[in-house]
Amino acid sequence: MGTKIYCIREEGPVFKKLMSEKGYELVVGKGIELDKLADVDVILPIMLPIGAKELDHAPKCKLICKVGVGVDNIDLEECARRGIPVCNTPLSNYVAVAEHAIALMFAVGHRIYERELVIKDTDTPDFSFTRIRPNFECMDKVFGIIGFGNNGRYAAKLAHGLGMKVMVYSEHARKEDVPDYVMLANSVEELLAHADVLSLHIAATPDQKNYMDAEKFAMMKDGAIFINVSRGFVVDEDALIAVLKSGKLFGAGLDVVNDESHVKPNELFYMPNVIITQHCAAGTPEASARAQVMQAENIISFIENGVVPEGRLKNNPVKK
Repeated sequence: MGTKIYCIREEGPVFKKLMSEKGYELVVGKGIELDKLADVDVILPIMLPIGAKELDHAPKCKLICKVGVGVDNIDLEECARRGIPVCNTPLSNYVAVAEHAIALMFAVGHRIYERELVIKDTDTPDFSFTRIRPNFECMDKVFGIIGFGNNGRYAAKLAHGLGMKVMVYSEHARKEDVPDYVMLANSVEELLAHADVLSLHIAATPDQKNYMDAEKFAMMKDGAIFINVSRGFVVDEDALIAVLKSGKLFGAGLDVVNDESHVKPNELFYMPNVIITQHCAAGTPEASARAQVMQAENIISFIENGVVPEGRLKNNPVKK
């Protein structure tokens, strides 16, 4: 019997072509359909959860292949215990995610949503709005980055190109590893005190839950903009709501929120100085094409050689 790959939705044409050339069968479901997992070799969960329950229904599963970088929706330890490697597609979407962070900065800083409301959501458009609520100019401001992986690095490059000063806090970055235009903060407290824009790019691991809490928000510079293109759970949303309501922050741009599978709108969804997009930062055709190729590479390499390409394995599966 040939290799079967379970997809939670229709995959892209590049991926389908590469799989067809290898003779692999795609089993397409609507989300995780447990009754279709019995004889699949590979599962492509995208953002849906994979844990013991799903794996119990997939006794033949040999590989979990996640598109994108974050694997927080997958129980890595459970997969490792069962000898199932989990891999991702790094470098596929860092450009798109970094661009989205900058786009959110502009959207919040120039009050795009607020200004659209006073023009479109009324019979008497108000063109005096500029004089009432000024915009946020980026030139010479400090663009602060927490987390200096691929998309954090590219966001730094883009911010520098806009004439901004770039400061980074990362537990792993060393002076010799960063561009000359990047200032390395000695502590997260130092970064928070100096950043006019704070962009969150940290790895989405369970220990980062509520990384941005009330204490850290209180340390931020008055009038700063907060951007999150990481994961929703790394931010204490109650703390963010409180600091926004206090007027301390200029605004926030969020591509992610807590519990996106069962979204219950909170006050963030109704604040005019908060821009929320639907976890779509990576949603460009170019990023999709790169991800499809890398996803195919992962599967082919594992099925044919028993290993995934270097730098893409996200757990340590036990040997069967």
